[in-house]
Amino acid sequence: MMQITHRIVSADGTGLAVWEAGEPDGRPILLLHGFSQCALCYAAQAASPALARFRLVMPDLRGHGASDKPAAREAYADIARWVEDVSAVIDGLGLHKPLLAGWSHGGRIICQYLAACGDDKLSAVAFLAARLATDPATSKPEAGALIAAMGDDDLAVSLQATIDFVRVCVARPLPQDVLLRFVAFNMLTPPHVRRAMRGQPLTTEAAFARLSVPALIVHGAEDAVIAYEDSVWAHGELPGSTLQVYPGVGHAPFAEDPDRFNADLAAFMDTIG
Repeated sequence: MMQITHRIVSADGTGLAVWEAGEPDGRPILLLHGFSQCALCYAAQAASPALARFRLVMPDLRGHGASDKPAAREAYADIARWVEDVSAVIDGLGLHKPLLAGWSHGGRIICQYLAACGDDKLSAVAFLAARLATDPATSKPEAGALIAAMGDDDLAVSLQATIDFVRVCVARPLPQDVLLRFVAFNMLTPPHVRRAMRGQPLTTEAAFARLSVPALIVHGAEDAVIAYEDSVWAHGELPGSTLQVYPGVGHAPFAEDPDRFNADLAAFMDTIG
């Protein structure tokens, strides 16, 4: 069962809701969600017997879920804010050497954090269907158009784009209750937040230069948002990293094939001590 256990205040005063599951005294796994999502996307991890021995820490990013939603564009466009949020959660909860994992945009935030802070406070990182390469060949124009429309102030436009985006995120249709849940928590992210998050620079090169801890890279072979070749490229740039490509899976491997993902994540944790 996952529940909100803490409210952490970041450096600029933004309050972050933090959900937790698993063993409170277990080794920590800090899971960052993606663009317009919230921590509830990790429900299958929170309920997983394979991960029950770990402390799963899942913040709602600023502007998302139950966290504060500042009105100023700079609260999202300034990448230093996202770095400060990660630091605030690690320090505020006293997390000792967590594995820092990030889905999609969450992987971009990991890179921002690494570029600014290095990996001294981490035991490992995990990139889940993350945009890491600058090669335009790995971009997906249809998904990009939907993300842009999600930031429209016209509610009918943004809602339809959100429904379509959630459907594009998976290779096979989601069960109706899961689809409704994903659409519902996506709509908790206001259009002004969605607009301000777009166009953030990639900091992959600086991040990889400072990365010395083990890295797990997971991607679905049928990803229609970020091509899996992006993760193949990142694996080549990170000697010693572990790459898992899931056949028949789209942009949300942890939700589409949770049993495999949970087992892979637990096994990876066991390799890092």
